[in-house]
Amino acid sequence: MMLAASNQASVPSMQNLRDALLEFAHGRYRVCHRSVFYRCSTAMDIVTVDGRILDCNDEYLALVSRDKSTVLKSTIWALTHDESKRSLTVTISTALSQKFASEIKKIALPDGRALTVRTFVWTVYENEQPKFMCAALTPVGN
Repeated sequence: MMLAASNQASVPSMQNLRDALLEFAHGRYRVCHRSVFYRCSTAMDIVTVDGRILDCNDEYLALVSRDKSTVLKSTIWALTHDESKRSLTVTISTALSQKFASEIKKIALPDGRALTVRTFVWTVYENEQPKFMCAALTPVGN
């Protein structure tokens, strides 16, 4: 996670974020955990296994250049350029089979911008079934 120099004390730790995601998975997404997710300085989204976007933070909205209502009515597939869908499929398949995936790749957004991002995707399970996935995207050298 990138930390802003003037805001280091208020940026949540990865452990706090992990705890918040587990609470979300169990239907106990409390107000304190939502604030951890929303205050994270990394672009993050929470999606269903089929790609429907359940939630995202402001950093994610800035990265994809869309408003929240548009994003929440969409899927990660609809927000990804056709040329990038194959690599997205591989990343999601890896996250589902290994519970975590990470790679650096180019993402072509629908508005034509190409971004190099480091993508971390992990899967949260309940009763040994995937419940949802969370992704963190960090621009690299753009």
